[in-house]
Amino acid sequence: MNDQEKFIRYLLLSPSSSIRQDFIGAVFETFELSPRGRGEKVTFFSDSDDTLEIVGIGEPGSLEAMGRKLFERNVKVDGILALLPSGDTDSLEQAQSLARWIRESEQNIPMRTWVFEDQSEIDKETAKKVLLALMADHEEVLKANQ
Repeated sequence: MNDQEKFIRYLLLSPSSSIRQDFIGAVFETFELSPRGRGEKVTFFSDSDDTLEIVGIGEPGSLEAMGRKLFERNVKVDGILALLPSGDTDSLEQAQSLARWIRESEQNIPMRTWVFEDQSEIDKETAKKVLLALMADHEEVLKANQ
């Protein structure tokens, strides 16, 4: 990778693999499952050789721990999107706690949360809008750091 190329990784955090897979499938149509079946990944290469990677992880009751573990292992993450079904207060609290921890540890990583009523809301157009909003947040962070 030369100095002009970028590698961007966004974390898709959700307690449900089917929610993550619906979201990634809506935007990219295809994805890979991790070898141990505990997550999803899609890699997109642009014409300018920039690389965008979306990694989906999460299990009920462990969203915050899984997110923290990535940071503690120094895994590069440029933004986080938490996809949460309405009424899942435990996952919402964990996502909020992770966001607080990121701010308190002074890591300048944008995090968005999308709480939806029904999984059918995860359509191609809406998923793209949500991902583009996270990308815009990431761009703002990059500009602020210049």
